[in-house]
Amino acid sequence: METNKLLDRGYKKAVNVMKMNMTELGFSASVERHANYYSVWTRDHCISAIAACLSKDEELINTAKKGVLYLLRKQIDHGQVPSYVEIEKRK
Repeated sequence: METNKLLDRGYKKAVNVMKMNMTELGFSASVERHANYYSVWTRDHCISAIAACLSKDEELINTAKKGVLYLLRKQIDHGQVPSYVEIEKRK
């Protein structure tokens, strides 16, 4: 397969995975509701937010913004943000 076609195919699959993991609170680590995987993990979300901005896809960018703002609302006085926030329980 030609390199450009392979890269394009991989890019489209990556965007699709990000869209599958969009929630009202940001990007979840997994679409599966198993243990705490259905959560917004700070480190993973921030990496996904960078990718969303680079994609120039408004839907992904809006989800990235929601997640960053939500995590910042959970920030404590000393500056730490939680490692993750459970989407359904919001804790």
